[in-house]
Amino acid sequence: MNKNNLLKYFGGYKKISSPGLSMSEFDKSIGSNVFFNKEAQKQKYDLVYDYLYPFKNYTQMVWEGYEPYKRPYGGFEGFLQEAIAHAVTGYPNFYVDLSKLLVSKGPLTPLFEGGDFYLYMGPPYLDPGTIELLWEDNSGIGDASGYDIVTLIGFNPEYKDIEVYLEVGRRGDGLASVQFPLSFIGKEIYIWATVSTNVIEGYYANSRYVGKVILV
Repeated sequence: MNKNNLLKYFGGYKKISSPGLSMSEFDKSIGSNVFFNKEAQKQKYDLVYDYLYPFKNYTQMVWEGYEPYKRPYGGFEGFLQEAIAHAVTGYPNFYVDLSKLLVSKGPLTPLFEGGDFYLYMGPPYLDPGTIELLWEDNSGIGDASGYDIVTLIGFNPEYKDIEVYLEVGRRGDGLASVQFPLSFIGKEIYIWATVSTNVIEGYYANSRYVGKVILV
């Protein structure tokens, strides 16, 4: 990129008019901005790659993504780029806001769209480590079908482990329950739900963040 393009990209034509800013000083400021942006992007990428690596196999299979990250070219990389764009925050100490993370992305009408959901967990009504998710059936909204397959995903950051339950029910059921490994009890678990027309080759919806729980 030549200097004129750099000036245009960083709003340089306005900055040049700043009082007391010589061309050499301006060149240094451009260089600093380029260096900072590259370093910040590298920090973000390294963060999400390490922290979200447990999602690799799942996102490699299901990620619809956006151009140029559409399957089969998107996968885990498309997932990471989405995380960098929307779930990384906290400058200068970046971290991943899991409530903003999409674990699947696609054109299908999401679960919970236009309705509420409820989460129940553990004893005395459920077995230890078990969660039960209830939602309002939104079949008929957009392209939502009552036969769409529901998937639940749980992430344990301490263990750097995810549990994926690919077919726990149908959109029209309004109810699904799963039992996490007993080793997860007492740990923070982040939970998402999504729907698809087929878990391997079908269309997916944008996932919905269910919440963070201390599993009992």
